[in-house]
Amino acid sequence: MLWTFGIVSLTACRSKLCSYPKVCSMIAQHENFSKFPPGLKEYVLAGLKGELPVQNIAMPPMDTTGRSTPPLSWTPTQRSSSTESAKGNSVLSYTNVDTLVSATEKEGAEVAQPETAVILALIEENGEPFIRWFAQYIVMKRVSIEQNFLPLYNQFVQAINHPLLDTHIKRETFRNIRILLRSDKRQAASNYSDRQLLKNLGMWLGSITIARNKPILISELDLKALLMEAYYKGQQELLFVVPFIAKILFSCCKTQVCRHSSIFAWVCHFFHITSTR
Repeated sequence: MLWTFGIVSLTACRSKLCSYPKVCSMIAQHENFSKFPPGLKEYVLAGLKGELPVQNIAMPPMDTTGRSTPPLSWTPTQRSSSTESAKGNSVLSYTNVDTLVSATEKEGAEVAQPETAVILALIEENGEPFIRWFAQYIVMKRVSIEQNFLPLYNQFVQAINHPLLDTHIKRETFRNIRILLRSDKRQAASNYSDRQLLKNLGMWLGSITIARNKPILISELDLKALLMEAYYKGQQELLFVVPFIAKILFSCCKTQVCRHSSIFAWVCHFFHITSTR
């Protein structure tokens, strides 16, 4: 964990290493420096001279603040290359989103990315096609794998305050949840990754519905039936469903409607089901 923390920390501030040649010298003399990612090595070695590296192919593009800028598109070639590099270099480990991406491609639900990258200005200019792509990008390639930034994404979407975007984000959230609930839960290798994706989406679903004083309709997702079905299917199904519902219910503490007897009875109903089974 400390090794991963150190690599992530250095990567985040790599553009500033040129200002600290002595620090770079200490890092370069460390016995594990040879295990550093190639892109980070370039910054450290260039930092010894007080310079930035001339070329940096392995590292993502930088914005003016020195932070990594995530790509707005994710092509199959990028996914395969990132998977191969992850197998060869176990320095960093990320939640695998390939389950959602591959299912989206098979369903033909993947939305073509607009050529421009100015997101906020294009919501009105490009209309619904851009909004559909943007909603899919937020849910599938950000929310599902970056649980630490869920509050930030929620605030961002609320700040945009676009009803059609909210509708498509909610629809995309339910679509990804259904993909994971239908996935093969017998494959132990992918179980942890898919369960983590489902928990992240559960937390997100609660934050855009219950936390905003909006109900989750039975026609959208019948949580009671889902829990009962998981109980009768067995342990593997429960490992997916119970944490997922728990993450949704976590948002009940942030809603005003929780004071009403109806929502209180709704929450208590889940506790009653779990205690009687």
